[in-house]
Amino acid sequence: MLEDQKPDSKYFEKHLNNYKFDGEIKFSMEETYFTPQDTRAAPLFAKMREPGFTENQLSALERFEVLGFLMSLYWRLPGTNNNAVELMTKEGVSNRYIGVSVGDRRLTDDEVPEMRENFFKDEQTQRLYKATIPLTNGAMKEIYKLFGEWHLYVMNDTAELSILGDDPFIFWNENFSLDQLFGELIFPLAANRLLILSPKAPSYLDSSLTTMANLSVFHQARRYISCRSKTHLLDLIALYEKTRQLKQTDDIVRGTFQILRGQSKFSNYEEYLADLNRRFSP
Repeated sequence: MLEDQKPDSKYFEKHLNNYKFDGEIKFSMEETYFTPQDTRAAPLFAKMREPGFTENQLSALERFEVLGFLMSLYWRLPGTNNNAVELMTKEGVSNRYIGVSVGDRRLTDDEVPEMRENFFKDEQTQRLYKATIPLTNGAMKEIYKLFGEWHLYVMNDTAELSILGDDPFIFWNENFSLDQLFGELIFPLAANRLLILSPKAPSYLDSSLTTMANLSVFHQARRYISCRSKTHLLDLIALYEKTRQLKQTDDIVRGTFQILRGQSKFSNYEEYLADLNRRFSP
């Protein structure tokens, strides 16, 4: 365990967005493409993290900008190359949203075999494809859907803190496709800001859901997790270890969304708490 570390010293991977040809770096998408995105998004995230922030302070346009940034951010994760391969295996490298067209007709993979072969054998080509996915009409279609399912929870200082991991996107998706990349999403925007994009999001936030969301982030992490509170992080590590001993770690994400859907059946926290008391009181 490392103490008092700056997040960018651990969550930044060198040369991830550099592209080499003939053994030399020819261009980088970091400065030309991703840095402008980060620059536009930074004030929005700073605004959402301010003390006293309420959800009503975000305009509709700002919410759309946050969703677009999250869509792009997801495909920047190093671990999503495999997701891109899965997606293009299902949809085709030349498909309804990305590909080669002649006139009004989109060519099939069989008509562009070299393009298909380059994608599946070359990691750099996969990364370039990933960068285009958030710009497609399919991604825009899902962003509009997710906009209508936006729920941002602002926790007080006594609430359970959210942790940060190197893969913090918790989503449940039974039809992974170019116009349904997330399905339902839980994303920690800050230690005390939790974004849930789901038609089944509850009207309140209970500690059982935040604990499961934290366990999901922990479970998905490739290398690093961090938290503002060392004590809270140690407690979470102990809980995850118990879950691992019970061989239930593969059910963590599913369980998170089961809790979310179960809590959404109640109009408010008091109604939910009364139901718990009825069921578990001796």
